Amino acid sequence: MGILVIGAGLSGLTTATTLARQGYDVTVIAEKVGVDSASVIATAIWHVYLVDPDDKRILDWSSRTLEVLLHLAATDTKSGVELIEGVELFRNSEEALPTWFDIPPKFSMLTLEELQDYPGVKWGYFVSAPVANMEKYLPWLVDEAKKSGVTFQSKKLASLEDVDPIYDLVVSCTGIESQSFLPDKTVVPVRGQYLMLRNAGIELERYIGDDDHPEGMSYAILRDGDLLVGGTEEFGVAKLEFDQTPDAILSRAAKFAPEISQIDPRKWEKVVGLRPFRPGGVCLEMTSRMTKGGSMPVIFNYGHGGSGFSLSWGCAEEVLHLVQSFETSTMPLR
Repeated sequence: MGILVIGAGLSGLTTATTLARQGYDVTVIAEKVGVDSASVIATAIWHVYLVDPDDKRILDWSSRTLEVLLHLAATDTKSGVELIEGVELFRNSEEALPTWFDIPPKFSMLTLEELQDYPGVKWGYFVSAPVANMEKYLPWLVDEAKKSGVTFQSKKLASLEDVDPIYDLVVSCTGIESQSFLPDKTVVPVRGQYLMLRNAGIELERYIGDDDHPEGMSYAILRDGDLLVGGTEEFGVAKLEFDQTPDAILSRAAKFAPEISQIDPRKWEKVVGLRPFRPGGVCLEMTSRMTKGGSMPVIFNYGHGGSGFSLSWGCAEEVLHLVQSFETSTMPLR
């Protein structure tokens, strides 16, 4: 079976690799591949974020993805994946055990004594989670895809109607571009802005997530020696210009990670990107759409919010199951 995967960011590469490893003839078409795609700016830490945490499919996909990432962290240094520990802090909401608490290798709610280290915080939790340097992880994924037999074509398709009829099935992993490519007007960009210091030369005992900070979202993540400090969560904002005040971002994070205040502010790189949020949830389903050659089966795999990294392998395996079901049965298309 000849399968076309559209998109060569995190989801597209993971999906293509998963399908090719099972013997399918996979072609990826994308204008930008790997580190040239929008995926390169992701902070890429495993977390259930901007998706429905009560959706069993989300929990299953995140659990399966975590298994793969933990294996990579333990066995393949070239992948750029490592296991780190951190705390997530909350100031406004009532204490609640996350639905995914039993998935990570380590998880515990912060005790009253531990909360004394974080003034102004009502509750929080400790968690260990994989994180990936995307400048290593994406090239690793490209290499894995090629080793598995995936071929790449560099071109931009304007819509599914541009797809050549030589393929038996199409998988659309178009991320934020799904808004115009499919089109799915329900996809909402959620802009994120952060600062990055390469080869920071400092040690953080743990990463800090402080989304409820009164002056704006705040986090500090040490990833493969680089320090990422943010950030923002701006719904409906699609501009890719950095317009935050760096001093304000650094000041928020330095309250719980004072090492940050010792760094020359001029050394920080400014990073901005868009999370592909979909209010209706992740779109992972098979349907039929018109292409150049007429009606063709299409699998959608997009709308991962801020959890593209966290859901990637689980969603890719779900795509594989849909392909296998279609191949072996008269699976009805919606």
